[in-house]
Amino acid sequence: MKTGKTKPKTNKFFFITKKIHKKPQLQIKKKSWFLQSLSFYIFLVGAKICVAYITGKSREFVTGKTYLHIMNILGILISIFDLIYLYNGFQLLFR
Repeated sequence: MKTGKTKPKTNKFFFITKKIHKKPQLQIKKKSWFLQSLSFYIFLVGAKICVAYITGKSREFVTGKTYLHIMNILGILISIFDLIYLYNGFQLLFR
């Protein structure tokens, strides 16, 4: 019979998992917030400039007859899909 105190059993992997499963924290340095916000606005304005440029270049295409024919064909296709889905919906509803 042992008379001394025994060490409480601890899980060997407890300390490892505690280190692995720490919650990630967002660390922003005091000096870098300005650069981050500046780069965000540069990309935002750049995206708007790209959209304006593409829209300006496509103005001739949008006013042409080809565009109108494409829109008419797409409208007919949407109507066909609408009728198909409506038919399937009524079939499922009244089974």
